[in-house]
Amino acid sequence: IDSLDKFIKDITEYSRNNRLKVACESVNVFDLVEEIWESLRYGTDAKGIEFKNEVPRDLVVMNDGRRMRIVLSNLISKLRFRIA
Repeated sequence: IDSLDKFIKDITEYSRNNRLKVACESVNVFDLVEEIWESLRYGTDAKGIEFKNEVPRDLVVMNDGRRMRIVLSNLISKLRFRIA
């Protein structure tokens, strides 16, 4: 059931993402990574993990912040599970 639920959520997110226009904006990557880790760090899977953000503090890119947040969040959460 959990697997089917995740699949449905992924399809829904893909569909929603596919219909939205790309919104280009300045994104500070260091700050974004910090925000994402803050939202994940209190989960049970994050217990005992020391997270080091080695992204340069002044790295700013022009990108769709919402989509970039989704991608980085997925990458960080998957990395977190492998380390744990």
